[in-house]
Amino acid sequence: DQYSATLASSIAGGVFFGFSALTGAQFIAKKDAKGEDKIFRFAPLLFSPLWGTFFIGLGMNPLLQREADIQLILQNVGAFGITA
Repeated sequence: DQYSATLASSIAGGVFFGFSALTGAQFIAKKDAKGEDKIFRFAPLLFSPLWGTFFIGLGMNPLLQREADIQLILQNVGAFGITA
């Protein structure tokens, strides 16, 4: 079923986004971050090709191309948000 594949991709994108946001938050919490550690403050932006491909490209795009059913779209967005 295509919907289960898009839902799994949205969940995977949420996991990647959550991991990158957690990584960024851990480095922001450090008060004495060195110069090379400051780049990790932008971890969600750095990992955006990864989570964006899963969530937008594989999770949302097939739904928007085939059927624009608002319930399925909201379920995928909710799954991304909950796992992030």
